[in-house]
This record gives sequence, structure tokens and C-alpha cells, in this order.
Amino acid sequence: MQNKHCNGSNLRGYETSILHYPPILPIVYYEGIDKWAAGMQLRDRVLTEEGVEDYIPNFSYKLVGIRDYGSEAEKVKHRDL
Repeated sequence: MQNKHCNGSNLRGYETSILHYPPILPIVYYEGIDKWAAGMQLRDRVLTEEGVEDYIPNFSYKLVGIRDYGSEAEKVKHRDL
């Protein structure tokens, strides 16, 4: 069985039981001077109250720190991740 991806414009012809969304790649682009010190899990960064924990997505994100790239060429190369 082939999985079909939905582009949001037309759902005709898609069986909802096999409808899968394309991957979402979370990226944090950081331009600060100090080294990134926050957690790498979204759930660690979201203020929650008791009873809503199950509704907070839990995933890691890719950190791209501009200070990690020395030359202007490297900055340009990684700017459009």
C-alpha cells in the first residue's frame, strides 16, 4: 500500500485511513552572542499547567548557531537550512 501525502489543496482520492503528512523538521536559527543553553526538547521550553501535558508536542529540534560558523561563506551556506 502506497502512502499518499496531502498538500492541503485537494483531499479527493485520499483515503483518510492512510493519509500521512510530510515530515516537519523543526529548526532553531540562533544568532545570539552567548552559547545556546536551553534544552533541545520543545516540551522543556513550554510552560504548562497540570492536566495539559498530553497536548504539548514533544520533539527535538535542530539548532543552527551562526556563531559556530566562522567565515561569511559558511554563514551564507547554512543560512537557508
